[in-house]
Amino acid sequence: MIEAPSLELTPEDHITRARLDSKQDDLRSAVDMLVKGYETGLFVWGEGGSRKSFVVENTLKELHADFAKHNSRVSARGLFDSLRERPTAIHWIEDAEPLFTDKTALGILRSACWSQCDKRPPERPISWVTAGGDSFTFTGGILAISNANLVDSSPELRAVKSRVRVLEMGLSPNEMRVLMKTACQAGYTYGDESMSPGECWQVATFIQEKLSLLNRNMDLRLFKQCFRSFLYWRNQDSSKHWQELIESRMKEAPTDIPLSRAAKSIQESAFARELDAMNLPGEEKERRWMRQTGKSYKSYYRALRRPQ
Repeated sequence: MIEAPSLELTPEDHITRARLDSKQDDLRSAVDMLVKGYETGLFVWGEGGSRKSFVVENTLKELHADFAKHNSRVSARGLFDSLRERPTAIHWIEDAEPLFTDKTALGILRSACWSQCDKRPPERPISWVTAGGDSFTFTGGILAISNANLVDSSPELRAVKSRVRVLEMGLSPNEMRVLMKTACQAGYTYGDESMSPGECWQVATFIQEKLSLLNRNMDLRLFKQCFRSFLYWRNQDSSKHWQELIESRMKEAPTDIPLSRAAKSIQESAFARELDAMNLPGEEKERRWMRQTGKSYKSYYRALRRPQ
């Protein structure tokens, strides 16, 4: 097994972990207030892979809350029917961004999140006015989770915002790193396959280095996907090394075939001859060579002297 002493939290990591725990406690408290009728709605947003849904679901289960989860495609009428069928439940809406551009749906959300009633939980009448009509009293809660701050994107959503609690759950790079380190300490299991904490940390360290080069933020979902790539390489006789599998995933493109030293030499000589044939000053040829190859201008002339 791979050992990784650096997996231990440093004193600075413990301070960061305390800040992270405080943020997650704020989210747990907000969910608790929603379940117990002190809030009518809760909108949580922040970048994907920051454990928003994980914390919310665990809290709802710990509280033995009655909740219904809605995702993907939710129409205004579908929302109305769901609230009517379970009027005392917490209705969790996630990955359903089109719902928040539907003015009819936003009208239902405004009604579901506010009334003048001072009971706990407050009673909120909701109606669907058509031929025959339909109405009911709602006493549950609305919980929405999104990667983006949707609540400021339109006047209708700002009206919803005034009725609910909004909580941003963005994580700093340091907080995400400590969260990832803590996750690695527990190891990883996928089906009947598993990784040790040291193996997880080796993969995580590689991911961090590559993300830095790609100028991308860390994401816990990406780490789990990459752990599975490692398991595939280790257990399924993969023709690609786990690092190549992960790099291809992050670049969203196949990995380049590594060239042998001889092949690189041939490629560089061909490029040097192309430059030599151009009607350019010598200094410009040298600049282009250094920019393309990352080597010194002297290597340009050595490549020119190599036999074809």
